[in-house]
Formats: sequence, C-alpha cells, structure tokens
Amino acid sequence: MKRFVIAAFSIVLVSGCVSTPIQPAAKSFSAQGWGATNCQGMMDDLASADTSSIQSLNKHMYEAWLSGFISGVNYADAALYDVAGDMGPEQVLTLLKAYCIEHPETDVPLAMKALFQDWIESGKSVRESP
Repeated sequence: MKRFVIAAFSIVLVSGCVSTPIQPAAKSFSAQGWGATNCQGMMDDLASADTSSIQSLNKHMYEAWLSGFISGVNYADAALYDVAGDMGPEQVLTLLKAYCIEHPETDVPLAMKALFQDWIESGKSVRESP
C-alpha cells in the first residue's frame, strides 16, 4: 500500500511537469518530512546563524529529503529513469534555493515540480537506464 501511495503521489507530481509553464501550482497532495514547508521556511532553516553545525545539519537534512523525493518520482514514472539527470543533491539544493528566492511562498514540493518540468523540457532528465 505504501508503494502505491508513493507511486500515485509521484505520478501526480510528474504529470503536470510535461507541458505547463514553469510556475508554482496549486497543492493537490500531501508532502511528508523535512521538505514539507514553503520556500521561505527552507531558506530560513538554511540561513540559520545559530551555529555552523545547525546550518550544516539543516543542509544535510534538505539534501537527504530531496534525494528521497527525487527517488520517489523516479520510481513512480516508468517513462523517466532519473528526473535529476547527473545532478547530485548539492546541485539540486542550489537550484532549489535559486528558485525559492523568486518564489518564497511556494511549497518546496511544488518548487521541485517546477524544476522537474524545466529539467524534463531542457533534456537534463534521463529517460533510459544507462
């Protein structure tokens, strides 16, 4: 059942990525975990000035969440091998932060949906297993 829910969530997420302009969309699913926040919340977490260890932990947690989120999308979409292509979590987080500066009220999963759309349209995503 859990795999079905993840698959259904990811299909819904990716289905809107193919032909619409890159912009925040209405939220039609439930996100779980560290990334279930909006862009401003994530940016605040990453800019935490308390100590460098807290900032480092926050960065690691968002990168880990992104890895799982991307893996879920990859698992759910049989037509897509790797939505992030050759980008690792650090590069994805950098691109997400750039997007979030422009769209601070957008939920992080919806920001990722917009980035996925851009990567698919630009050919950065990998469609077949290497």
